[in-house]
Amino acid sequence: MPRIILLLGCFVICSSQVDAQSRGPVTYSAGIMVGTVNGVSVKGSFEDQAAAPLGSGFRSIDINLSSDLADFVLSSAHIRIDHHVLNSPLTTFLGPGMTLGVDENEIFWGPSGVLGFFFSKGPYEVFLQLMPRLTITPKMDGRIESAAGLRLKM
Repeated sequence: MPRIILLLGCFVICSSQVDAQSRGPVTYSAGIMVGTVNGVSVKGSFEDQAAAPLGSGFRSIDINLSSDLADFVLSSAHIRIDHHVLNSPLTTFLGPGMTLGVDENEIFWGPSGVLGFFFSKGPYEVFLQLMPRLTITPKMDGRIESAAGLRLKM
């Protein structure tokens, strides 16, 4: 039960921060994802390349928080290179990131990545993504997570 409260609290905090910061060169979207990881996803897209972190190429940042609502919580953040497919509402993305989580009272962390595509129509964004991750502590482990989701632009 405490993890459910933590998950809902993080979503409320992220939602209020996204709404408060949506005035500027960044467009925010938030929504849900389902798959091998289930939870919430928040994305910031940089309209102006000069506002993007780490210079050229990186166009968005995503933050994902997922849980099995019992004994597993996973958070990940990625900076992404988005490539719009010409004459199409489809955009592909790829980028590096980090993962932090708790599984059966053990904290784990490590590098991760994200790759996939999304389709935008009006305020809606439907996405499919793969998230390979390498856990460094408490033991070395690698996994590939997948998710499909829906975000709403704010």
